[in-house]
Amino acid sequence: MTSPKRILLCTVGGSHEPIIRAIDSAAPDHICFICTDRDPDSGKPGSISQITGKGIVIKQHPSDPKPSLPSIPAQRGLRPDG
Repeated sequence: MTSPKRILLCTVGGSHEPIIRAIDSAAPDHICFICTDRDPDSGKPGSISQITGKGIVIKQHPSDPKPSLPSIPAQRGLRPDG
């Protein structure tokens, strides 16, 4: 009999740090990120860039002038199962 799979659901928003801690502590088999796309009215980017963004896309601290970290999956070596 196989072990049950552990699934982690994460809402992506302000800080990346709680998500990183949850991934590290839960050690899930699968992760589902719930995030927003670009706002069609304002054009303001949503949280999806923290998950699908390429290169350096996350500010380590909200007050930082520019991003200095890669996406959350890149930080943890996650790959899409598509």
